[in-house]
Amino acid sequence: MTVFYSETLRQIEILSQILNGEICSKADLAEEYKVTEITINRDLKVLRGSGIQIYSKKNKVVLTSEPSLELLSRFAAEYISLKLNSEMHFDKLKVLSKHLKLNTLSWLTFISKAIAEKLVIEIKYQRLYDNQIEKYELRPIRLTNNEYNWLLHACKMNDDLIQTFYINRIKEILLTNKRFKLPKVEERAVDKHQIVLRFHPDVEQQILGKIWFDEFEVEKDDKDFIIIKTVQPITNKLASWCISWWDRIEIIQPEALRTHIQSMIAEFNRVNKYY
Repeated sequence: MTVFYSETLRQIEILSQILNGEICSKADLAEEYKVTEITINRDLKVLRGSGIQIYSKKNKVVLTSEPSLELLSRFAAEYISLKLNSEMHFDKLKVLSKHLKLNTLSWLTFISKAIAEKLVIEIKYQRLYDNQIEKYELRPIRLTNNEYNWLLHACKMNDDLIQTFYINRIKEILLTNKRFKLPKVEERAVDKHQIVLRFHPDVEQQILGKIWFDEFEVEKDDKDFIIIKTVQPITNKLASWCISWWDRIEIIQPEALRTHIQSMIAEFNRVNKYY
């Protein structure tokens, strides 16, 4: 299977070596990958076409400028997807295959192609609320995986509301040649709060060195407690994360987060009360 994408993998690996400070020539790379120097020349040209300023100078492959972090993230995402895709998704796709059988490959391929190329798809779908089969013409936005459920987020034609469709409930699918433009989705205004969390020194190893939010600061107070400061909306996900630390976390601020957690616990106890 690697024959289909070996060139892309090789190009990203070459870039990774140079970024890592390794010194190598085109001849070294040709020997390592069992290809010709002409092939390595082509690889460098492809990388330059992607925005990477990489050249062979004085018998050494070098970068003449630092690549953007966004571009490097895209390369990393592509490499991981190609190199580890079967390991990352195989078990979950096996479960889906039990439902879709021979349709698994076709439908996921069509949906992925439609999302990437902005092509309209037509599906027959068994609705969740009444099990009736309905026909839909969709503009697919993204394909996601939630544990063993594969989900298609799409807009119906003439409707900019993004809806969710379970892949295993699709009965038929047709990939059309009609192209569409992404709907303009206005982001809801979300209230964000200055959040300050204080963690017991016992959990220092679990806290430090990890990325918890998109932007945050970490410091220690005079008693070696770990303080995390961030600005986030108050959500069930954040509240659940705080609860998961049990008595090793103290919410310094805001009061609204404490209230939200107390409401969640009270509602849980109401539904699951002991008799």
